[in-house]
Amino acid sequence: MNSFTLSAGLIYGVLVVDVILNNILEPPTNSNLGPLLVLFACQFFAVVVNIFLFFALFSKTWFFQAGLFGEFLKTFKWLLMAFGMHLVLLSMTRGYRVYYAVNSAFQTDVWYAPGFFIVYVTQRLASVGYYVLLIWTLRSLCHPSMYLQDSNYYKIQSNTWR
Repeated sequence: MNSFTLSAGLIYGVLVVDVILNNILEPPTNSNLGPLLVLFACQFFAVVVNIFLFFALFSKTWFFQAGLFGEFLKTFKWLLMAFGMHLVLLSMTRGYRVYYAVNSAFQTDVWYAPGFFIVYVTQRLASVGYYVLLIWTLRSLCHPSMYLQDSNYYKIQSNTWR
C-alpha cells in the first residue's frame, strides 16, 4: 500500500467521523456539558487532521515539487477557502450551543437566540458543500498528471498565458 492510498483512506475515514459528529451533536438535549465539549473537540480535531492530511498529499504534487505555489493557490483556492469557512461556521454554531448550555436551563433555548438559526442553516448548507469539495479534490488528486513534472495540464495552462 503506497502513501497516497493510506492518506486517502485516512481522509475518507476522518471525513466520515466529521459527518457523524456533525449529525450526532445537533439534536438538542439537556445533557451534561462535559461530554458535549469532548465531542466538539473531537470534531474540531477531525477537521484539523483533514487539513494536515490534504497538505501532506499536496506536497507530493508537481505544484509543490516545482515550487509553483501561485498555480497551487489558483487551482485549489476553493478548497482552502472551504477549510477556513467550515472551521469558522463550525466554531460559531458550537459556540452558541456551549454558551446556551452554560447560561440556560435548557439547550433548546439556543433556537431562540438572535442569529442562531441563520448561522445554523448556513453552516449546514456550507458543510455539505465542504464535504463534496473534499471528495472532489481527493478524486482530482488521484489523477496521474498531478504527479508528473512534464504534465499535460501544466503545458496547456502555460500556453494559455501567452
